[in-house]
Amino acid sequence: MYNFRKKLKYGSVAMVFTIVFVAAVFILNVVMTAYNNINPMFIDMTKEQMYGITDDSRELLKDIDVPIEIAFFMPVDLYEKRVSYGKMIVNCIRTFASEYDNITIGEYDIIKTPGIRNEFVTSELSQLSTTSIGVRSQGKARLLSATAFFTMAQSTGRPFAFNGERTLTSAILQAVSMDEPLVLFTMGHSESVPRELVDLIGGNGFRMDAVDLAIDDIPEDAKVLVICNPQKDFIGADPDNPTVRSEIDKVASFLNAFGSVMYFSDPRVGSLPELDDLLKEYGMEFEHGAIIADDRNSLNSNIYNLSADYFEAGNVGDELHASIRRQPSPPRTVVPYAKPINILSNTAGERGVSPVLTSSSSSYRINTEGMQSNQGASNLLVVAQRTTYIDNNPKTSLFLVSGSYEFLGALPNASYSNSDILLNAMRIMTSKRIAVDIKFKLFDSTSLDMTIEQQNRWTLITILVLPSLVSILGIVVWLRRRHS
Repeated sequence: MYNFRKKLKYGSVAMVFTIVFVAAVFILNVVMTAYNNINPMFIDMTKEQMYGITDDSRELLKDIDVPIEIAFFMPVDLYEKRVSYGKMIVNCIRTFASEYDNITIGEYDIIKTPGIRNEFVTSELSQLSTTSIGVRSQGKARLLSATAFFTMAQSTGRPFAFNGERTLTSAILQAVSMDEPLVLFTMGHSESVPRELVDLIGGNGFRMDAVDLAIDDIPEDAKVLVICNPQKDFIGADPDNPTVRSEIDKVASFLNAFGSVMYFSDPRVGSLPELDDLLKEYGMEFEHGAIIADDRNSLNSNIYNLSADYFEAGNVGDELHASIRRQPSPPRTVVPYAKPINILSNTAGERGVSPVLTSSSSSYRINTEGMQSNQGASNLLVVAQRTTYIDNNPKTSLFLVSGSYEFLGALPNASYSNSDILLNAMRIMTSKRIAVDIKFKLFDSTSLDMTIEQQNRWTLITILVLPSLVSILGIVVWLRRRHS
């Protein structure tokens, strides 16, 4: 009878202990789940650190302490299941929320509460859907499409790399920044402004507008003036008619006032005397009637689709591609259908001019009569710099010139560095923080990177070691209580 009571006593204690243990695990799970919904916890264990945050992002975000909300417009668990590659987007956002205490994740139902649209849609160009991602801070919002998190292959239209880190970092910078430099596009000369350039500039937090210099002056807050493939010349000064407003003088005055200019032309466009004279003032000249070809260093078997070389001159031009050259395997920059730019002189004093991109030494020039020049490198992208010190502080204006309008068509192609070069130029011209050095991550593999030995080790730990430890602990407790 005594043994029976003793067994019942210790059996009851063991049962109570088991119930308490299971209840504690359950409660801990509920608490941690609730905490994770408020402050997501996420560890990226993929080989490529697909969802990780690099030091480049940390450097850009280190001084930001204002509250930031990243919003979903459907439940997060449904987003993972219903949106193509949605789990990757969710994992990337959870990584940011885990690392930064000021970043929270919100969920909104735009069907039940349609008024939420007004809090995130900031212009007629913004389109909000259930698959969109919103980033906002202090009443300022940015909308991202799901496709913005990926780099698409032009041949298939399918994603081949993940671009979530750069997309989120850029959106956060835009949401918290009060600095939106104004970029102007000239009009009135049959210019062609490609959508790729508009998307690049607008997507990195710049304001944009058009200006007709025959009518309007350049606003004082403008930072960059873009002259994009004009077919007609700018109006110059007319001594016989002083009432005529000189457009080219306005551009020159803008440069003298430390504004910066980007000028893209095309081999099919001939001489435009007023613009040509402005180039000469800065030591540059288009070789009209010529196009650059290369039988050896061209892409896609097209002799006019040039793979550019990065020219190092020890000046500001180097900064446009320094981050590209530092990569272990620098990506190409493609310059299709370009006319040469000749450098007339390396101007002493306040002004200097140097190449940024050149064709290879195997390239040659073809004129309108089909005659070929000797082989040799030609300038594809050139920058002129004017620096003046005012109260011991340097003031700089840049004049960036390209003989390839189709250079802009390759901006969305992340396989090339065209967009990085332009964004580096915009960063220097406007002193704006831009997420330009953050690279996409290829879909090589998102599985855990383990050797066979590591897999066997973890299998042993999970199947044998951990259960054995729990069993031994249980036996020790049982024995101690039995003999107490």
